[in-house]
Amino acid sequence: MARTSLYHLVCAVSTTRAAVRFMYPETGSTVSLGGPDPDNPSDIRYFPTSWIDDGNEPVISDLHSYSLDLMVGGNDKSNSQQVSIYVHDQIFTATNNVDLVGIVGGTIAYIHNGFYIQMTARASTMGKYNGTILFYSDRFSLDGGWGRMAPEYAEAAKAVRGTGGPGTESFLESPLPTRTYTPTPFVLSNEAKAKWAGGTVGVVLALVIAGVLLCLPCRKKRRAKSRQQEYEVSGEKMGRSELGPGEMRLEADSGEKHTAELATDWTGWEAPALLEVELSRPPANSEGQSRDRSPTIAGGQVNGCQVSQATSREVRDQ
Repeated sequence: MARTSLYHLVCAVSTTRAAVRFMYPETGSTVSLGGPDPDNPSDIRYFPTSWIDDGNEPVISDLHSYSLDLMVGGNDKSNSQQVSIYVHDQIFTATNNVDLVGIVGGTIAYIHNGFYIQMTARASTMGKYNGTILFYSDRFSLDGGWGRMAPEYAEAAKAVRGTGGPGTESFLESPLPTRTYTPTPFVLSNEAKAKWAGGTVGVVLALVIAGVLLCLPCRKKRRAKSRQQEYEVSGEKMGRSELGPGEMRLEADSGEKHTAELATDWTGWEAPALLEVELSRPPANSEGQSRDRSPTIAGGQVNGCQVSQATSREVRDQ
């Protein structure tokens, strides 16, 4: 708050003109009001005024609206008075502007260089300033008024040296300084780099372990399936080997004559039964066993054992 008040105080006492420079009425000139007019009962007189943008800050494009007042007296607010009809809230439309100031002729009298124009300009709401600024024209004279002026204002006007009006009074808040943002490069410290590297390694290891754990069940399933297929293939091969060549071998062997020899020289009724038992035994395929142990049934004898013809016939039939 103290900074803002100091800024306003400095602006209030500033005498530097900015933005608006009045071109008419000219400095030290006399503007005629024409005197009283019986056909104009209001006795209002108008005279033109104009101004330009002097190019200083704030420029007119930073301003939005204005009002005009005709002032009489000295250059200070304590010894001056507004005497015109108010012209309020006019919009700035261009850098060169013309407007009319209206006064009641019966309220003023002639004072040499006793008058000047005050403009109260307001900053644009979308501009870079906030607040108001007061501009003043140089002094001039008005002729044709038929009223009377308060003596203090007349004396204050006569006390002013020269023809200059009051200085510009600015109550604008200065624009905020524009800050240019420069991004600061992000640099990791050695400790942060070490932590980041350690964290990265930990993440990689965790991913590897997770991948291995996920692959183990799949690998076990593949192994089990492979073993099952191997068992099926080996079983199929074994079955084919037993049924193939073995079967042929058995069929080939089936044509051979089985030999059987009775352990005794029984010739009774037991001989056929014993002979049948011997014949039902599988033939010996191993080396060292003789294949010529075939019982020969001839002449009613089996290897020298006497067998009846009926028994011999039964054995052959079996």
